[in-house]
This record gives sequence, structure tokens and C-alpha cells, in this order.
Amino acid sequence: MLTNSERTGPLRVLVLEPEGRGGDWQYTVAFSGGLSEEGVDAALGTVSPWEPVPYCKPVPILSIARRLGAGSGAGRLSPRRFAFHLHKLLGVRKAIEQHRPDIVHFQGPLGKLDFLHFRYIKFLGPRIVFTAHDARPLPPGRRVFDRARYNQADKVLVHSTSALRGLVSSGISEDKLTKIREGNFLHQLRQSNLSASQAKELLGVPADARLLLFFGWIQPRKGLDLLIEAFALLRRDHADLYLVIAGLPGEDFRPYQNLINSLGIADRVVLALRWIPSDEVPNYFGPADVVVLPYRRIHFSAVLQLAYAHGKPLIVTNVGGIDETVSEDHTGVVAVSPDAQGIAAAIRQFLSDPVAAAQMGERGRRLAETKYSWRMVAREVMEIYRQVLSRPYHHVTT
Repeated sequence: MLTNSERTGPLRVLVLEPEGRGGDWQYTVAFSGGLSEEGVDAALGTVSPWEPVPYCKPVPILSIARRLGAGSGAGRLSPRRFAFHLHKLLGVRKAIEQHRPDIVHFQGPLGKLDFLHFRYIKFLGPRIVFTAHDARPLPPGRRVFDRARYNQADKVLVHSTSALRGLVSSGISEDKLTKIREGNFLHQLRQSNLSASQAKELLGVPADARLLLFFGWIQPRKGLDLLIEAFALLRRDHADLYLVIAGLPGEDFRPYQNLINSLGIADRVVLALRWIPSDEVPNYFGPADVVVLPYRRIHFSAVLQLAYAHGKPLIVTNVGGIDETVSEDHTGVVAVSPDAQGIAAAIRQFLSDPVAAAQMGERGRRLAETKYSWRMVAREVMEIYRQVLSRPYHHVTT
């Protein structure tokens, strides 16, 4: 393996995303394409089969392992999962030997003990950059593996000031952290020719219905129960209003269904409880009037950039980095309180002034094309790569 001082030619980067599907994967493919457009020799490493992401600049994709199938005991320690993890680590080593990168840029954890593999990778020559898409605070004595991962990386990238401050307060050196902008999801727009009325017909709602959209993986921290309660408050005065919930549950959905039934709103709630492939995403964003992110905790959400790409205004709660972005960009409303009443009040504000709501959505679309273009993101991150490579390597203990 060549040392950094021996390399010539364009900057070589191996971008690793361990899932190969979902919002982080979409981000990673588009980000890698942005690097390539800026002259970086970029390659992607992930598990196979991976989700196709059309309309992004293609870069070589290297398989580091084959995905475990359903019923593999995900989340449990088992011989099969141990073998899969070992195969993945060996696949990363093979991808490094094949691409010979200056930088290995992780877009997610490889596993709890990946900080040990970070040491090994740096011993081979490349430096490590890690993007913390979900940069949770690190309470004393807890999340020791996250702390070790951040300490072993040469640079940790976050998407919000609050995430950066939270990690600094947790004892991570501020010099190791850098906030970067998000990137757009404009590639999604070319995958559907459906009109809004046609999309509504597919959803089974009237052509004149107004739609609130909750999109993405369903987890307790996403606050879906708060939105359901807020929708029940609104339905009394807005008979044309529907709530669309589209995404794969990461928990038992029955409590949400019971809440919907008990509030008497089942006839106005559209459920698509499954993984939404890329080519279907516009079918949900296209007809939506407002995208609602009622989150209890978040630092980065690809759903926000999906809303920007589709020119949709947002309602968000005052948590993590999403409120920072929406407030700075003037693309939506931050609920005055992170509860059903606060979310309902924010939605009422949109419903009462559709012209202002449309202008916010249009502003988001313009920003997606400019401020959040992937080439802008790539230029920002390339400067970080250069800073990392200019520093002498020091072994870091955890």
C-alpha cells in the first residue's frame, strides 16, 4: 500500500456505506457522484445487492459483502451474523487494496468494534473520515463504542451546529469535528411522470384533497404519534385534509393503528407501511401539500432534502438540526412546542395561507439547486480531505 506522500494524480477516495439502501445510501451515491464531478477518483463500497439510484453521476461500486436475508437474526449475536461481519471487514480490506484510496470515508458504522478496524486501515495508509448522520450526545459511561469510533477517525462530519455542540459537550475534540451542508435529492424528480391528481388517485384520495405527508422509517424518535394526534385536532375543521404515512415500521405499528382507530380518523389516514423504492418516492411527495417532521430527536434527515427537491414546505419540531435548516432557509414553520397542539397550530398556519406555503416550497427547490448542490458539498468536503492529508499521522488511543 502506497503512503500518502508517494501518491500522485487525482485524490482517491473510497466512500463506504454499509447498508446499500435507504436515505444514507441515496446520500452516499449522490455525494460520491459530486466528488467525481469535481475530479476525485471516487469509488463506493457497500453490501450487495444495493438499491439502484438512477440519475446520479455513476461511480464504481465495490461489494464488501452480501446482505443477510430475512430471518437472519438481525440485532442478535449469532454465528451467521459474526461470519457476515467478518466477511464485511475482509471486503473493506479488499476494496482498499483494489482502489488504493488516500481517504476512506465512512457514511455509517461497520459495527460496534469498527474503531479497531479504523486503526488497521490507517496503518495501511489511508486516513479515515466519518460522517455522523445521527450524531447523538454521548452520556458519561455510555455509548463507548461511538466515542471510540469518533476518536479513531481523523475527522468527523456532522450536519448541524447542535450535533457539533452535543459531541463537544460529550468530550469529543472540537478540532476533530466539522459541520458540512446537506445535499439535494433532485435526482428523484426524474423518476415519475405522474400528475398530482394521478398520484392522489393511486393513494385513494379525492382529487381536491389536501395532504399532509409523513415519510420515512417509523421509529419512536420520529414522533408519528404526535402527528396523528395533531391531525385528529385538525380534521374537525378541515374535512378535505388527509394524512399519508409512508415508510417501513422499525417498531410494532399496532399502537399507532390503535391510536388512529381510537381517534376516529382511520378513513382519512392513508398507510403505505413498506419500504418505498426510489422510483415511487415522487408518488408521495408530488401530491403532498406539506411535509411534516414531528421528530422528538434528530440531527439529519434526508426527508428534509426530499421535500426541498419536490418544492414542498415543511413543518418541523424544534429539535436537532432540522429546525436550524428550516429557520435559516425560510422554507417552513418550526412548531412552537414539540407536542400535538404545537404541531397542529403550525399546520393551521400553512392551511390558512397557501400562497406563503407555496413560496416556501419554491424557495426550498431553488436552494436545492444552488446551496445544496452536490458539487458544492463535494468542494466543501474535498477541502476537509486536504486538511486531513496535510497533517502527520498520530496514533490515537481510545
